Amino acid sequence: MKNLMVKGLIVCYFLILLSFTETEEWSETEKEKANTAAEVSYLNGEEKELILYLNLARLYPKKYAELELVKEENKNTLYYKSLKKTLEAMDPVGALEPDAELSKTADCLRKDMYRFRYSNHTRVTCKGDYNGECLSFGWLTGAGHILNLLVDEGIKDLGHRKIMLAKGYKTIGTAVGKHHKYEESAVLDFGL
Repeated sequence: MKNLMVKGLIVCYFLILLSFTETEEWSETEKEKANTAAEVSYLNGEEKELILYLNLARLYPKKYAELELVKEENKNTLYYKSLKKTLEAMDPVGALEPDAELSKTADCLRKDMYRFRYSNHTRVTCKGDYNGECLSFGWLTGAGHILNLLVDEGIKDLGHRKIMLAKGYKTIGTAVGKHHKYEESAVLDFGL
């Protein structure tokens, strides 16, 4: 009897240990479904990563909260907590498809911001033909830009988050490049 109890305790110990060491990740199927820009030649790797991580949030909001939101450094802010609540409550809204014209529009703004040394939605040399737009500064990965925009720290109306998770948008154009002040900027333009 004592031997059986010891064996049972050992099995329980290993099950508990396994539960702490096993981390859930994105499945290949989930990544493939979200990676709508994988074969697009006009986007660089980071621009494709923007679309991948945004689509993961749109297609699998609850899982995104579990896997990606934990990477946010400041988890005690109201913005973080409200994003967690939003993602846990929302239904999937569908993947965005890359759009070459929207990417040209996004890249034009990115170049304007670098050339004329500013950080806002004002277009100097080009017009924007888009239905929603998000700008992110200072992150060096597509995943970082997406998480930053979804948390939307300091943006009272949560405009970036609302645009990025809105069901009505179907297409996206992205551009990433140098920024005069924040090292890097990302522009995401959305279409219906």
